[in-house]
Amino acid sequence: MPISRRALAAAAAIAVVLPLSACGSGGDDSGSTDASGKIQGSITFQTWNLRANFKPYFDGLVKDFEKKYPGTHVKWIDQPGEGYADKISADAAGGTLPDVVNVSPDLVAPLAKAGLALDLDKAAPKYKKEYLPGAWASHQIPGMDGTYAFPWYLNTGPLFYNKGLFKKAGLDASKPPKTYDALFDDALRLAKKSKGKVATLANVPTIEDFGRYGAPLMNKEGTGFAFNDAKGVELLTKYKELYDAKALDPQALTATPESTGKKFLTGAVAMNPGSALDLSKFKKEAPSLYKNIGITDQIT
Repeated sequence: MPISRRALAAAAAIAVVLPLSACGSGGDDSGSTDASGKIQGSITFQTWNLRANFKPYFDGLVKDFEKKYPGTHVKWIDQPGEGYADKISADAAGGTLPDVVNVSPDLVAPLAKAGLALDLDKAAPKYKKEYLPGAWASHQIPGMDGTYAFPWYLNTGPLFYNKGLFKKAGLDASKPPKTYDALFDDALRLAKKSKGKVATLANVPTIEDFGRYGAPLMNKEGTGFAFNDAKGVELLTKYKELYDAKALDPQALTATPESTGKKFLTGAVAMNPGSALDLSKFKKEAPSLYKNIGITDQIT
């Protein structure tokens, strides 16, 4: 996994397996079911930067599947994290999507609206009871009936911070910011102390940030976004102040989760969301960061 995937770090973010209604590989040998319900043929299964850490697991999973369904062949494709969303979009436009795809929630909606995703409420309703109600409902698309992806894992990851950078700025490393006001104050102080060389944050605010800041995300009918209100403008204005002071990384407007993760590894960014899986990466690739790693809750 990448060091920090924003979709995983935010509260209630989920990664999913998405069954597609059209076989990406095409041809007569593409996976299918006959009138008796028999599963047969070739199936392409795509994951998102998982081979490095989970190869034995997926190899076993494929082997077990092919044993359970004789006559099937699963081709496992693992794509790098960088540019993954663009890759999915290009495959969707070109009609070359794999049969089963690992995607984040924000990538499910356009596929479903384009008619490329199965409605699991119709295709696989028996599995609904195996998931938390909120997890299953998280893949229902506003304005559409149905559920279009299996929840893969839930993750309410922590916020990591570099204690060494906090100490250099004269901040109390044992007391990381818990509120947005404290976060903004610490970020401006750290940027000033480092003369703009170290930013505290590397991402622009997400929809989750607006919600945690107190802006209403949707109208009462649930038919439209509502965070463009006074509270939402206030948050965006604060981020603009951080950006001007270099307390928000200069590349934040074009950054990817992978690139921001790398900046946190190298000490160019003081705080970054992540998951428990990142700790082993810190220990292996950035021992000095690992020795100074601090863990705190998401800012609210």
